[in-house]
Amino acid sequence: MRRNTSYTHLPKGRSLGRLQVFSKSLLVLAVVMAAVLALFMFMRPAEAYAKEYTCPQTVMNADVSDDGTLTVQENRTFDFDGSFTAIWWVFEQLGYDAQIVIDNAVVTNDATGESLDLDEVPFQEYWREYGASDEPAWTWDAEQNTVYVFCPMADGTYTITLEWHAENMATLYADTGEVYWQFVGGDWAIDSYDVTLNLQLPVPDGETVTAGENVRVWGHGPLDATVHVDQTGLVTADVPVVPSGEFAEVRATIPTEWLSGVAPGAYNDQSGTEKMDEILAEEQEWADKANTQRIMAVSHMAMGILASIGLIIWSIVMFFRHGREYRLPKDKYWRDLPAPGVHPAVISRLWSWNREDNNDFVATLMHLCNIGAIRIDPGTYQRKRKTVSDYYITRLDGWQDKVNNSPIDKEAMRILFDKVGRGADAIWFGNIEVYGKQHPESLVRMMDRWQEIVTSQTDQRGYFEDNGELYCYTMRIFAALCVIIGVFCSIMFMELIELIALSIAAVVLLVISFFMPRRSWVAAEIYGRCEGLRNWLKDFSLLNERLPTDVKVWGAFMVYAYVFGVAKRAMEQLQVSLPNVVSDAGFVSTSTWMGYRNGYVVGPNAAPVSPLDMFSTMYSNTVRTAKATIAAAETGNFIGDVMSSGGGGGGGFSGGGGGGFGGGGGGAR
Repeated sequence: MRRNTSYTHLPKGRSLGRLQVFSKSLLVLAVVMAAVLALFMFMRPAEAYAKEYTCPQTVMNADVSDDGTLTVQENRTFDFDGSFTAIWWVFEQLGYDAQIVIDNAVVTNDATGESLDLDEVPFQEYWREYGASDEPAWTWDAEQNTVYVFCPMADGTYTITLEWHAENMATLYADTGEVYWQFVGGDWAIDSYDVTLNLQLPVPDGETVTAGENVRVWGHGPLDATVHVDQTGLVTADVPVVPSGEFAEVRATIPTEWLSGVAPGAYNDQSGTEKMDEILAEEQEWADKANTQRIMAVSHMAMGILASIGLIIWSIVMFFRHGREYRLPKDKYWRDLPAPGVHPAVISRLWSWNREDNNDFVATLMHLCNIGAIRIDPGTYQRKRKTVSDYYITRLDGWQDKVNNSPIDKEAMRILFDKVGRGADAIWFGNIEVYGKQHPESLVRMMDRWQEIVTSQTDQRGYFEDNGELYCYTMRIFAALCVIIGVFCSIMFMELIELIALSIAAVVLLVISFFMPRRSWVAAEIYGRCEGLRNWLKDFSLLNERLPTDVKVWGAFMVYAYVFGVAKRAMEQLQVSLPNVVSDAGFVSTSTWMGYRNGYVVGPNAAPVSPLDMFSTMYSNTVRTAKATIAAAETGNFIGDVMSSGGGGGGGFSGGGGGGFGGGGGGAR
């Protein structure tokens, strides 16, 4: 049963044309946004002397005593690229009357394992800006609560261990004890990766910790960090990365009895003030906000992934519905014209997915020779005192009647003889080349007009379904939107999951879009015949079958042999199988095009290159040069340059806080 070949036909010049332009514009915008994001993410500002450093790991072990003193051993690893002599820590937001005391500083070369204990030296004010001590040492800037570690370090990984303690870092209130410490400050010049804090709370002997009841812990900072407390009172915080400009802090509430060493009247004795309800309210608010952000982040990721999967499934379904070629039964060989009455240039468009090709014009000239409108002959002429061997095309008597019903043929004849030949009945190949150099805009305009006529003739036959082209451009628009939305989300939410998911969908959509244009049912039948005819033109001398002897038939076959790219092979077989056809007077123009005449190679100096190849190359180069000349003129360039948890039971960090003791930051030089 024959399938219904009717389908919606859109006005290509408007609907699909605008859609095509819109899709291209969006794709360009998507590429630009992706490029800007790549530069934003991967480019680093140039540093003096090409020095740079990172902090791949930080491990902090700390204890809180019952009098509120915090004792810390911070092991911060640095990876240096270049030579450095100084590292510094800035301590800010200290507790009530808290004083930092540096106990020790050690520099360890991680490559060799060698460690160097540093001595303290008096601070020099200019060290805040430049310079270092003569020998490896550390110094304390009391005015700015900054410790400097001086030691030559270059092109390697070093771990600096800083031991210090501070009083009054835990506060006693009427209803709770509080430890609130910003262990990584927001003023570090670089990101701190893989940060681990082990904080031992002052748990009296015989006491047991129950998280969320007698001990509550919270963390503030990056939302992918976690904090927990075990039964011994060891608080562990793990932070994958603390970006420069952000902080990480821990907060814990403990029974008041556990701060029994706080002296009455001390700065950290706030036993006349109740604090627990305020702390719980703050932490619940921050936890709710953080959890909302997490839910939003997960929602965004889920939406991105689901949208990506949905678009991929949709594109695959649309391909099978509107893009996959019709599968029709066909024979291997076809021994007739693919579609009698259809111009070879239109069949060429059918063969090449409606792409414009300069060879379509060459095929048209071969067709004009075969129908007797023109002929081709070799000859010579004088140019600059030299004899030039060339071919010329002659307009034959009665040509009007033979092209009257074909807009394609009439326009080709007008271009050749009325425009290039200026009314002459014969033109040389060289005339076309000269015309293209002297009148590039005119040549390009005429050829564009001729291609428009071929396109119009192809569209009138409905060989390509508009649905396929519609989905093609729609998919490209969706692909561009995926990239644009992915880039926007990655910048807004500082996450790459959406961009990765949507980029995968964009790639799939873009790839499938190239396969969406589909030939109609009728065109698929004709295309199958084209494949069969091409196969037969390649193999007819091997099939041991009776061949047609009509020179007009073979003239038409040779036009299609050229369109299908098998002209040379077909002509070689024809010369062996039917030499009488090759030498027939009615076949002379076709044989001359192919480089044969009366069974022999012909042409200027018997060149091995056929007139067909010569004209095709000359014509393509002429059109290309004309377009380049126009582009150069338009650009003004004539030299060729054309183009948590709210209850305190542990869990994830919240985004609130910032009020913990400690903080600060640091840097290196």
